[in-house]
Amino acid sequence: MLGQKWGLLETDFDPRNYGCKKLRDLIKKYNDIFELKISGKRNFLVRLKKLISYCKEW
Repeated sequence: MLGQKWGLLETDFDPRNYGCKKLRDLIKKYNDIFELKISGKRNFLVRLKKLISYCKEW
């Protein structure tokens, strides 16, 4: 569902552009930004981690 919604916002989005076969792999790759909780084979929950440390670097 996340991939479908993201596709509506960014029609040219493709995780393969970032070196990942699936959206789940892309989220795992950026585990410093996203929290991932897997619940079953196809279901997972995603949320952003707090980005305060990133904002201070800018």
